[in-house]
Amino acid sequence: IDSVFYNGIMFLTVATLFCPWLMANGATVTTIVFGVLMGILSVAFQLLYLCAFSKGKMSLTVILNNFSMIIPMAVSLLAFDEPFGLAKAAGTVLALVSFCLIVAREKRGQETEGKNGAAWLILTLLVFLVNGLISVNQKLYAESIDDLQVFEFVAVSYMTAAALSFLILGVLGVREKRFPASGGKSVILSAWLVGLVLGVFQALNTYAASVIPGTVLYSTYNCGTSVLLCVIGR
Repeated sequence: IDSVFYNGIMFLTVATLFCPWLMANGATVTTIVFGVLMGILSVAFQLLYLCAFSKGKMSLTVILNNFSMIIPMAVSLLAFDEPFGLAKAAGTVLALVSFCLIVAREKRGQETEGKNGAAWLILTLLVFLVNGLISVNQKLYAESIDDLQVFEFVAVSYMTAAALSFLILGVLGVREKRFPASGGKSVILSAWLVGLVLGVFQALNTYAASVIPGTVLYSTYNCGTSVLLCVIGR
């Protein structure tokens, strides 16, 4: 319940940040449809990610999730015929091999077994799929509309995500007969700050999907994330 509440505040922050553009300019039907899908997928991703973390090792879950770059890259290549030469193919293979080596190393220290291990694997695969679909949704939106409404798209996405999160929170609260513990001003401030960063990231990522080939964007982003996490971990 507390995690859902935190996510709801985070999503609401993003929606509030970009709502002025939505109110001033409105949104096309295409923007609304893809925005709503983005919001639903964002909530599903966060919930599945939290569940996967609770069942297995966090670092291993994050690393495996980075494999999801394969899904939007495949869509970019097959649906939009974006360039994917020998050098990019070799780079992608090397990136996947490095992920496999890291996973193998992490797996040796993995203590999740039996039912927990099976649940973790299923949840991680679902996280992988949903994360890939989020990127595919952004790519399809960027390619489906001439007049890209980046800020309006992000606003619709996170209005949907916030509404869905608070709906889930209400259902969980009734079922478990308790209210979320806000954790005080520091937790609320943290959710606001994360929401601001998330909003800026999604706006940049949506625009990037319209100007950078997906075969370049998604591999660079995922591999860059892995390198950054390794540096932070060290």
